[in-house]
Amino acid sequence: MELHSTGEYITSKPFGSNDHEFMLKLFPAGKDEDCNGYISLYLQIVKCPNPRVQLRIRFSVDTPEGTRECSLNKSVLSINRGGIITASKFFHSDIVKNRFLRRGFREALNVNADITVFLESKTLDQDLSNKDWEEEELMLSNSYELPVDRATTSQNC
Repeated sequence: MELHSTGEYITSKPFGSNDHEFMLKLFPAGKDEDCNGYISLYLQIVKCPNPRVQLRIRFSVDTPEGTRECSLNKSVLSINRGGIITASKFFHSDIVKNRFLRRGFREALNVNADITVFLESKTLDQDLSNKDWEEEELMLSNSYELPVDRATTSQNC
């Protein structure tokens, strides 16, 4: 972790689905001087079919004792396409160094972002009595989860 200066970051590969794509940025020494001593974590919405998206995000870290969730987790957020969700003071770096890092050949910090995207409900104004339900599916609402455990950043810090 001492190898990084304030403002330097590690970026994950884009992850998500065909319609929604995200990317994580991890600042091991904090994003700026105000966040110095903390790990900063940013989630950027790279691709979204709508101008706004509603989602629930839960940031966590894998530790030797199990998964530890970030206290900044929110219920449901509404954010513009291209927006960024920030956890500027994700965890204090001393806590990460002393309790979270996996020791061994390479020290690694596994960060997880579990994202649930809530899709819009749509009402169709048409005569449904003569509809052939076998040929076409009607999707009124849907939500799905994008597990990110395979697309998280693990870096020797």
